[in-house]
Amino acid sequence: FLLSVFRVSAVKNENIFDMEEIMKKICCVKMILAAIGVSAALLVQPAASFGATLHAIIIADTNDPSIGSSVYKDLRNISDLAELVASSTDMTLNRVLLDRSKSTVSNLESAIDGLAVRADDLLLFYFSGHGDRRKDQTSPLPTLILNSGILRTQNFSQDAVRAATIEFNDVIYSLAEKQPRLLIALADACDRATGILDSGDLLSATKKSTTSSGLNTESFRKLFASPSGVIIAASASTGEVSAAKRNGGA
Repeated sequence: FLLSVFRVSAVKNENIFDMEEIMKKICCVKMILAAIGVSAALLVQPAASFGATLHAIIIADTNDPSIGSSVYKDLRNISDLAELVASSTDMTLNRVLLDRSKSTVSNLESAIDGLAVRADDLLLFYFSGHGDRRKDQTSPLPTLILNSGILRTQNFSQDAVRAATIEFNDVIYSLAEKQPRLLIALADACDRATGILDSGDLLSATKKSTTSSGLNTESFRKLFASPSGVIIAASASTGEVSAAKRNGGA
């Protein structure tokens, strides 16, 4: 389960995160991790947090015929985890779930626009579903297929692509503009060009399965209540696929 993770602090006296610098760091980290064989590394700076809110936008393509049951499990798992983190850190939970017909670009953009984020808040974004890559795409992060059904029913038209797909990079830009204390953006999706965003049929890719147990709720305070910065992670590097059990989630 490959994670490409990095940390970057907000630039003082700036209104938004320096996203150009963020994307440079993504490329740099991927190269370093590939060279030394390390999957992920993260160091964060402590910052006091009292009465903060955990904003969680969780989106999954649960209607997809090949992975729908699996990503639904992901949706529930992350939703439950967000609730557990909030209760363990005395944060208020503001949770937005987008699945089934609600899993669209317009609904995601509305959800982000509607967030009222304060300086000490935590902002979590999680996507589970198909991922792909356009031929001319330069970002090291995948394009997220939020709703494969729209692509199929509209014969992969350009209108369908605009309604159902968005670059993970663009999501991160929009989230960073909210200036949370800690931003966590996760994409559990493939990152391999199949040609379907340019032409062709949707690849029946699945996602990788992992398991977790023995969660220590006391550790959540150290992990989420104090650190600040940005965490970006994807389950696949460029050219790779992810997989999942049919009903087991990722």
